Amino acid sequence: MSGEDDAEQVLLADDYGVRWPLWTEGEPAAEDRFALTAPVRRRLRAWAAEFNTSYHHMTGWPRREQMERHRAEGIELYRALRAELVGVRVRFAYWEVNIDGVADEGDELVLGG
Repeated sequence: MSGEDDAEQVLLADDYGVRWPLWTEGEPAAEDRFALTAPVRRRLRAWAAEFNTSYHHMTGWPRREQMERHRAEGIELYRALRAELVGVRVRFAYWEVNIDGVADEGDELVLGG
């Protein structure tokens, strides 16, 4: 195989208690694993912090607008990571779609893979 199949891969995804939302080989990546600009690093930490603060494991987001803002920032972070991590296959998985106890699986999103 060659090309994208051989490229290093990183996944942007939230998980409970995780402060750095980048994953490699199914494990959280170390914050210094990838050379990212300070603004993108700050945004990644803020994005994960919002999830950890606001997304309840049983009921999800309190409001749809909050989920939509969070997902939109995730998409923008995915784009920023693709621009900064040349030669790395970047993926984005958004599973956190419960809103006030109701899951809308139509809102789930996977980009880059």
